[in-house]
Amino acid sequence: DHRDLHSFPTRRSSDLNDYFVREYAENFSLSADRSFIVGSPRILRPPAYDPKWSRRERRAELGIPADLPVVVLATQPMPAIHTETVFRDVVRAVVSLGRPVRLYVKPHPEENEADRALYRTIIRQESGTATCSVVDIDVKDLMIASDLVVVYYSVTALEAAVLERNVLIAGRRGEPYPMAYDEILSVPLCTDADEIRAAMLDTFASGPAATTGIGAFRDRHPYLYDNRVFDRLADAVQSVIESGETGIRDAATFPDQPFVTAEFREYLG
Repeated sequence: DHRDLHSFPTRRSSDLNDYFVREYAENFSLSADRSFIVGSPRILRPPAYDPKWSRRERRAELGIPADLPVVVLATQPMPAIHTETVFRDVVRAVVSLGRPVRLYVKPHPEENEADRALYRTIIRQESGTATCSVVDIDVKDLMIASDLVVVYYSVTALEAAVLERNVLIAGRRGEPYPMAYDEILSVPLCTDADEIRAAMLDTFASGPAATTGIGAFRDRHPYLYDNRVFDRLADAVQSVIESGETGIRDAATFPDQPFVTAEFREYLG
């Protein structure tokens, strides 16, 4: 797992996609031929999943009109300045559409009632109570029911893409995220209300063909859509076992120390 690389000299890696293979090679001296792209056991589709039929079914279960454009914002714990700017921009964009639409705000499990209260306050301040609501519905159900999923830098962006939902990354201009899901998914990073509004209108008009569509990502990573991650992982492990000593990484290629060293950078300060 790429998150463990800071703690030991890795000989092999199993990765989600080519983005992390490059991260290994550029930052941890682990060549691409020593990485197996297998997907992720967290990123799985429901059995027999059909994107269109599942949307209709989930909307019926949740009481959402079948023809209503639906946007889901999956939040995460953030500095207050981020919420004050980015969350407000998302609400402003929805309100400015001037058409029937629904924004469902799904707070992160680690957020508390104070966070929820701030979301509701901003919605009231932006005259969004008719179109925007903070809900405690399961985020996967919301994503399946949606037309567009808005994310900051959570892995929820990838989960939405695997469910074949359009994805938009909302951020602050000049404030890069630790994880660049706009680059990973080839979707827009929008940094103000006007950009968010334009991306929403494009989504509602063009669906999967919009700039927020994940078709290019799906075509590059078809293995993320077949739910065979455990089979690929087993094959990778078996391959390493069968390679014997020839597959052991030469210690001379290890980094000088098992810890990543880089200039400290404060994100989202």
